[in-house]
Amino acid sequence: MELRRWHDRFCPTLFHTYVNPGTYIATLTVTDDRGGTDLATVSIGVTQNTTAVIRIQSITLALLASGGNNKQIRSTVKVTNLAGAAIADVTVSGTWSGKTTGNASAVTDANGYAVITSRSIKGNGSVTFTVNNLLKSGFTYSPANNVVGKSATLSFAPER
Repeated sequence: MELRRWHDRFCPTLFHTYVNPGTYIATLTVTDDRGGTDLATVSIGVTQNTTAVIRIQSITLALLASGGNNKQIRSTVKVTNLAGAAIADVTVSGTWSGKTTGNASAVTDANGYAVITSRSIKGNGSVTFTVNNLLKSGFTYSPANNVVGKSATLSFAPER
C-alpha cells in the first residue's frame, strides 16, 4: 500500500495483480472519521499476454540408424508463442512409449526447437513421443492452443 497526500490528508493507493484472464469486480469501501461509509465498484477486464503464452507448433519423429540392427528415434518439438514467434530456452518434457519407454527433456534453441533422442532400439515396432509440459519462467503453456496434438508416433520395420 502506498500513501498519497490528498487535500491535506494521506490516502492509500491500492495495487493488485490479477494472474488469470477474466472479468473481475473490485469494490472499494471508504469510511470517514465519523463512521460514514461509501463504496465504489468497478469491473476489470484482464486479457492474456499472447506473447507470454507458449504452445507446441510441431512435433516430428525421425528414424536414426545407430549401428547394426540398432535404431534410435529423434523427436523434434518446435515451441512458439500465439503469434507464431519461436521461443528459446523452453524446457520440453515428454515420455517415450512403445518399443522404447522413459522420460526425457530438452531445452529449445534460438529457433524454438528441442531435440530429444531415444535410447537404442532393436527390431521393428512403433514409438510414440508425448509432450507432457513446456516450462519457461514468465510464460504459460496452453495445451488448448497447440497447433498439433501433443504426441507423434513413428512405425518402422526391419531393413530388408
